[in-house]
Amino acid sequence: RPPRSTLFPYTTLFRSVHMALAWLQTRPFNCSAILGATTVAQLEHGLKAQDMVLSDELVAAIDNLNKAHPLPY
Repeated sequence: RPPRSTLFPYTTLFRSVHMALAWLQTRPFNCSAILGATTVAQLEHGLKAQDMVLSDELVAAIDNLNKAHPLPY
């Protein structure tokens, strides 16, 4: 779990699913996100991130967390 002070201010502005999907769109390479929606409502909820633009500060904070906690494989 990331330190509370790093992303906590943003959790009141964005849902974590939207923040994660919007962050994926900032990657300098092609990637795909699998939403795993099983209902139209879930799909609509996830797609709200499509036009989100994250601040440079927030992208940097997420990047730092990603570097601090790399994938285990």
